[in-house]
Amino acid sequence: GYTVEDILCDSTFWINHIHPDDIELFLAELPKLFTQDKVNIEYRFLHSDGYYIWIYEQSKLARDNTGNPLEIIAYCIDISERKQIEEDFKQALEKEKELNELKSRFISMTSHEFRTPLSTILSSSELLENYRYKWNEEKQIKHFSRINKAVRHMTYLLSDVLFFGQAEAGKFVCNPEILDLVEYSRHLIEDVQLNYNNKQTDIPDVKINFTTNKDTLICKIDEKIIGHILNNLLSNAVKYSLPGTFVNFSLYSQQEEVIFEIKDEGIGIPSEDLPSLFDSFHRCNNVGNIPGTGLGLSITKKCVDMLHGEINVISEVGVGTKFTIIIPLGNCCSK
Repeated sequence: GYTVEDILCDSTFWINHIHPDDIELFLAELPKLFTQDKVNIEYRFLHSDGYYIWIYEQSKLARDNTGNPLEIIAYCIDISERKQIEEDFKQALEKEKELNELKSRFISMTSHEFRTPLSTILSSSELLENYRYKWNEEKQIKHFSRINKAVRHMTYLLSDVLFFGQAEAGKFVCNPEILDLVEYSRHLIEDVQLNYNNKQTDIPDVKINFTTNKDTLICKIDEKIIGHILNNLLSNAVKYSLPGTFVNFSLYSQQEEVIFEIKDEGIGIPSEDLPSLFDSFHRCNNVGNIPGTGLGLSITKKCVDMLHGEINVISEVGVGTKFTIIIPLGNCCSK
């Protein structure tokens, strides 16, 4: 894009038009002419229209009859299109690698997470089949309760897996409907407490305290989406809390926003895990043997984004974690 005069009138013209990130490479490669007689360099150069193009430069050193350097002969060609193709190909390979890793982790997770409840169902059903006539009603109910709890756990797992697959494929359809968030939250708390209670042991339950500044809060919102958000966060809060502690769940609205806060007294999230907290299949390094898929918070973040909201987290290891979700009431859902 420049004239010959533009280039020749200023001895620093060429070096001044090389991209700042490529100058070091250029200055390191060019002196190799005096030992190799030829060098090839690829770098970005400022076009006269104000944008950078990729240049392939091949330079040769011409010598006189006695072998002394005489002049440098070089040619340059615009390789921007080739570079763009290379970049697109590189991104495609990275995406393919990411998808393959995702598939491997998904298979590993599902095979591991479904094995435990299936084993529970199988063992309890076999025991009931062979010994129920010898057991009293209380012992039979204990095993029916184990089967029921395992089935509910698998249902939640399948729900998360199906939603994750739909969201990743961009096939999830949002269907907002009129919903009383206060009433819905109370029912959800009952379900979570039922799923994580310990009726058959002496271990004290984790209790969920619910507070709200509204008797009712009517909103047009997708029940499945808000359900994934609250169920995942409440379930995590209970699951990662110490027995006998409390989870505080508050719901209030202000200035066209609905705000959920879920605060537990659990194991907390290590600071090094916070940057990857919402990544698919990521699990914090302090969860130990506590079961989980690593999908819950990833799904939660996707759901919050669908509702044009925001999610924030404050956590301290050994003290607890607080999640805050803010959803605009006037813009509850997007496809």
